[in-house]
Amino acid sequence: MLIQSLQGRLILGLLSVMLVAGLLAGALAYQQAFVQAEVMQDNALKLAASLIDIDDLAANGQAHWLTHPVDGEVFATRLPESGPAPLHLTPQVNTGFHTLEDRGITWRVFVLQRRALKLAVAQKTTLRDHTARVTALSALAPWLILMPLLGLISAALVRSQFNPMRQLGWQLAQAHDIPSQLPLIQAPTELQPFLNAISELLQREHALRDVQLRFLAAAAHELRSPLTALSLQAENLANATQLTQVKERLDILRAGLDRARRSAEQLLNHSRQQAAVSKVEPIDLSVFLADMLARMIPMAEQRGIELALDADDLPTLWGDAFSLDILLGNALDNALRYSPHDSEVSIWVESDEKEIRLHIMDNGPGIPDAEKFTVFQPFYRLVQSSEHGSGLGLAIVADAARRLGGWVSLHDRHPPPGLDFIYHHPISGHA
Repeated sequence: MLIQSLQGRLILGLLSVMLVAGLLAGALAYQQAFVQAEVMQDNALKLAASLIDIDDLAANGQAHWLTHPVDGEVFATRLPESGPAPLHLTPQVNTGFHTLEDRGITWRVFVLQRRALKLAVAQKTTLRDHTARVTALSALAPWLILMPLLGLISAALVRSQFNPMRQLGWQLAQAHDIPSQLPLIQAPTELQPFLNAISELLQREHALRDVQLRFLAAAAHELRSPLTALSLQAENLANATQLTQVKERLDILRAGLDRARRSAEQLLNHSRQQAAVSKVEPIDLSVFLADMLARMIPMAEQRGIELALDADDLPTLWGDAFSLDILLGNALDNALRYSPHDSEVSIWVESDEKEIRLHIMDNGPGIPDAEKFTVFQPFYRLVQSSEHGSGLGLAIVADAARRLGGWVSLHDRHPPPGLDFIYHHPISGHA
């Protein structure tokens, strides 16, 4: 089963690497120690042969045991000129080391020549191998002790490196509110980019929550005012005693209901715009703008305003249709509301190699230069405006433009009066 803990993975990985490395190093150390022990015992045989006086040995090849034949199993012999000798050695054997087998027993033999005589010193390999293994194991013992100790130290070090993260988790668990950033901790350098990204995310979340709280407070205020007015207008309507008073007060109530409905719609559009997921697709502006004007015609006719669209050879715009509908719908709504009776609101499009520009031109009072930037703030109303609204229209437009990847500019119409609303949409490659 896959270990989910990063700490567990690191510890297991380190221990696995250390185990493999330890086994390889231990095997190499054992092999080297074994070979060195064999070489040392060969040197011991060579030294023993050099210390023996060949004249003290029997000339018939009889074995002279240097140790007890059961315990030491090392003997020396003088090779006879003829006749049998131990291990079937003959005077013709080469000097130096030999490994011979006799009756199932393996011997290590060193042959030394003195004058015309040859001397042989032999030792059973069982004793030699046992001694070599003991020596090799004694060289391996430090590794066997060191490996578990290194494993424990490595696990403790890895665990200590995660202590700051555990402390951070504990601090966040104890927090009663979402912090604006992570507490400062001494985390490893490799984790700093991740922690910085989390801190930036918390800061954005904190800022977004502040915006949402301010929006909710402002929205509650904006809805409370028209609802209070509607309540008073309903009471006035109930107290009316003449038919003319009923009609006048009913018209006032309808106008108040229309303003409340529009405020609620704009609040919903603003909320939807914040939560919507952009979907980039090709938009046929000829069809798109014709459909939008068809929806706006009843409002234009009610206010006595003519809607005009220059729909010749319109380009294709790549973007989110929902955001573009919100943007142009609010811009057209503002143009119709602020334009006088018997005027014209026109829509036309131009483009070059860098951008597409959508114009909405009206004959309204325009916007003073000092307010051309502040009108995009939520709930901002023009100082000299006679229209009652929520102040969200252009804020929604600005949000939609950002989601589309473009921007909005406001210009005085020439000749005045009027406003030229322009949405700039960059063409791919020039964004």
